[in-house]
Amino acid sequence: MSQMRTLRMLVGLLFLGVLASYLLLAGELVEEAQWGTVGALGVLGLAWVRLGGTPRPQAVASTQPVAAAAAVQGDAEAAEEVAMDDAPAPVRAESPATMAERKRMKVEAAKAAQAEALAAQEAEAEETHGPLIEVEIEEVHVAQEFVVEVTADSVEDADIAVTVEERRERHAAVRERIEARRRGRMAEIRAATVRMWEEAEAREDLVALLRTPDHGLYVYDMPEHPEPGRPYGATFVRLDENRVIKLRVPLDEGFSSSAANEPEPLPELPPLPPPGGLPPLGDLPPLPDPIEARSDALAALAPSDD
Repeated sequence: MSQMRTLRMLVGLLFLGVLASYLLLAGELVEEAQWGTVGALGVLGLAWVRLGGTPRPQAVASTQPVAAAAAVQGDAEAAEEVAMDDAPAPVRAESPATMAERKRMKVEAAKAAQAEALAAQEAEAEETHGPLIEVEIEEVHVAQEFVVEVTADSVEDADIAVTVEERRERHAAVRERIEARRRGRMAEIRAATVRMWEEAEAREDLVALLRTPDHGLYVYDMPEHPEPGRPYGATFVRLDENRVIKLRVPLDEGFSSSAANEPEPLPELPPLPPPGGLPPLGDLPPLPDPIEARSDALAALAPSDD
């Protein structure tokens, strides 16, 4: 009995350990491991129950003789009662109520003895196997895993997406290199254009060259006979290595006269009325001529002959 008790205790501890592991690692276990853990829990629970229920038949078997004895005693009493009923009445007369009370008391005594025997057997069984271990399973919400089914089509779609992304990145890198190359070429072209413009602007000084006595250039005057009395501006243009054109442009053409640019005279306005409450101004001296005033100012600024 002690071995059965120890084995049952080990099975109970193993059941509790597996249950605790399952509750702690339920979110990390795969589906097969979860079902295997549940099956192991079921097997351990069944073994624990079976180990605790084995001595029950002995108790039932031990109670059978008591029940049989009680039944035999009841049958004997019933037979005695029947025999007493068949026998002639004794000399002393007893009431039927007293006989019924005796029968009821005997039956109650038999039932009480049977109940005491069953209670004694249950107490002995509890002392033999120890107290029952009750396992309370709390209602715990177990997180469920999100399982994605992997199929050949999904794998192929993923490979296609990865390939397309790689090609897109490669094409983007090629475009960046091409754009950088184009920018470099455009920068070279612009630099060459700027150098060309600088070289074109860095012209030779023909005026200084013609002032030298032995310049070796033939100068054409355009026009050959300019009108006298007019101001001209000269521009030298080289035709080739030995010929230069002297282009004369009149400077008094293309200008408008100052009379055309004079503003129109404003209409005369009536005199302003004198302010109220002030004495009349009286006769004022005339204003000086602006031309004379200007000449006087210039004369004052000019150095004296002394």
